Amino acid sequence: LQEDATGNAFDGGPFVLSEAPISVANPAFKAFLSETQDGLTSSADTKVNFDAIEYDVGGYYDNTTNYRYTPLIAGYYHIVFSASCGGTNTDIDDFILNIVKNDIFVTQGRIHLTSVTNDDLFASSIHTQDIIHMNGTTDYLHCSARVASEDASSPEFRKGKDRTYFSGLLLQRTS
Repeated sequence: LQEDATGNAFDGGPFVLSEAPISVANPAFKAFLSETQDGLTSSADTKVNFDAIEYDVGGYYDNTTNYRYTPLIAGYYHIVFSASCGGTNTDIDDFILNIVKNDIFVTQGRIHLTSVTNDDLFASSIHTQDIIHMNGTTDYLHCSARVASEDASSPEFRKGKDRTYFSGLLLQRTS
């Protein structure tokens, strides 16, 4: 077929190429907290609401509603979750990070201290990472954390793309 004014044009004729899906060669993303996420309940799992995006190749990260990554390309993804905890006068003695796939914990990172007091892990950063297979249609990832305070104060996740972030990239396609 040849694009011309005779009705054989690609757009508007038998093919509508302007509506064809665009394939993303190498999806990758990095989301972070633009504001401190406070009001956490000590010793309870809390979803981290990464509301800012540094980059999102493919546009698969939702930073406004579900705060999750749903890539539309099946494959193995290298995923990283890093968090910094803090809070005014907060004694933190247990800090757990979870990467969650389809609402099931798949990877965990943890620092736990015993027999110590007074701002133990205050302003500490930890991370966890894994290689996770995503089906390219319904699988999604989000992050949650549990921060325990020995004095029952309210811990918080500290803001900034270098402190509390969620990132990933496609390593190998499977379809």
